[in-house]
Amino acid sequence: YAALEGADNIAVIVQKDEMSIPDRSDVFFDATSDLLSLLNNRRIEVFSPFASMDKTDMVEWFLHRDLPVQPLLDTVGCYSDEDGHCGDCPACLRRFIAFKNNDIDPGYILTEKIKSIYRKNLSSYSEDRQEVMRKWLKEVTT
Repeated sequence: YAALEGADNIAVIVQKDEMSIPDRSDVFFDATSDLLSLLNNRRIEVFSPFASMDKTDMVEWFLHRDLPVQPLLDTVGCYSDEDGHCGDCPACLRRFIAFKNNDIDPGYILTEKIKSIYRKNLSSYSEDRQEVMRKWLKEVTT
């Protein structure tokens, strides 16, 4: 839709830890750029401005621009059908930790179940991701 409305640059919000998912990769962005350019007879670039940041970094980026906190508090990425945040899904965990790491009260608590799952699976992640998750898990367990 953005290309049809005349946009030449289309940002897709993807964080560092999602870049291995096929439709959230540089290969996908490049191929989509080429396809949209072909279809619209002009150069269109699809990119992700936050591809090198995790969710904690993205919240920090937002806050360092002196933007109001309320729009962050209004975000919902929960996998649940409930209103708000279940505190029991990976999206709630990532949001909770990103907020806590930036001294923001997320407005909900995490279940022991989701914290236990992430602690148990820590070794299955890359060394870089483990380092970030250790910090997260430390934040979660305090």
